[in-house]
Amino acid sequence: MLEPAENPQPTVPVAPAARHPSNARLLGWVAFWSGMAQEMVYPLLPTFLVVALAASRTSLGTIEGLLAVGVTIARLITGRRVDHGDSPRRLTRISYAISLISRPMMALATAVPMVGVLRVADGFGKGGKDAPRDFLVAADAEDTTAGRAFGLQRMLDTLGSVAGPLAVAGVLFAIGHGETGLRIAFGLSVIPAIGAALCLRRVHDTAPVIPDPEHTKIPLGKPFVALTIAVGVFGLANSSDTLLLLRAQSAGLSAGELAVL
Repeated sequence: MLEPAENPQPTVPVAPAARHPSNARLLGWVAFWSGMAQEMVYPLLPTFLVVALAASRTSLGTIEGLLAVGVTIARLITGRRVDHGDSPRRLTRISYAISLISRPMMALATAVPMVGVLRVADGFGKGGKDAPRDFLVAADAEDTTAGRAFGLQRMLDTLGSVAGPLAVAGVLFAIGHGETGLRIAFGLSVIPAIGAALCLRRVHDTAPVIPDPEHTKIPLGKPFVALTIAVGVFGLANSSDTLLLLRAQSAGLSAGELAVL
């Protein structure tokens, strides 16, 4: 009969593998803070440009048109970079950083061209984040929870877009609706920008796409061409909401009222 060992080796507990925080949740909060920062700036821009910087309505329309072009180009660039194996986290961080920095800098704008440059930069960041962010959310979610993950992200984005106008309206009603109040409101958008940056720091990367050199490109076909033409025509005919905000301002609404319009 075998005797038990006199000095059995103690069992060493194995620590569980470290789990990353949910990218879907983190990027949802990034969208919340970023949306809040955006809506602290966007509703006030028409009043700021036309009243404070004496810009023409043509200049306002041109700036918003260039913004839309920047959004589209950035989506194409970052989408292709994700497909070619670039880090989606790096692309997401860069894109968000461009937008989060450009918005508070509106407080320092002294001329219409500077506002135009900052708005186009914001457009590049706004469009550039879409593909890599969605890639991170999709990779983080399981097949049965993908809808919940994207729903959470969109919900927090919408809540941020509600919180921003409420916050900036409170600021303007407290300190006034003039140029100084507008610049202070723009500057305060740095607060939610910091919140978004802190959440972005915790986002983890995922395995990038590995391009297949033998992959044969499939033509998109006539339906895609028709859809592209239809979207392009709609984009040319569509009017920017900033012109509606400007019309409301000329009808007598204050900047604070425009923020929650």
